[in-house]
Amino acid sequence: MIGLYRWLALLIMVLIFAQAALAGRFLFVDHDAVDIHQAVANGLSVLVIVHVALALITRTKWSRRVPVLTALLAILVIIQTGLGYAGRESADVLAIHVPVGVLTFGVASLLTAIAFSEESTIQHTEK
Repeated sequence: MIGLYRWLALLIMVLIFAQAALAGRFLFVDHDAVDIHQAVANGLSVLVIVHVALALITRTKWSRRVPVLTALLAILVIIQTGLGYAGRESADVLAIHVPVGVLTFGVASLLTAIAFSEESTIQHTEK
């Protein structure tokens, strides 16, 4: 389960990065890329909920910061998705959407680094 958690953390981080690339693409190259951006956002919302469930299932294997950061990431992704939908009607909302996206990528990157580091797991082999 920890391996699945780690690889899901990496996938989520990569997808968040891809979202920035897709946003740039639909803003400056191909407006139809907004549909892909939306689909990835919806998929990310589901993945972060699964990620939170995995964090809770494996919580005794992690330091306390892993489940907390996982929950924070899920909240940010859900907020970001909501801002994206609301941004269809308001440029002011989109102005918030961009920095929240940067913050979301930062949290995802930190979480992935922690999840893959040896120090993030509690030594559960001791008896």
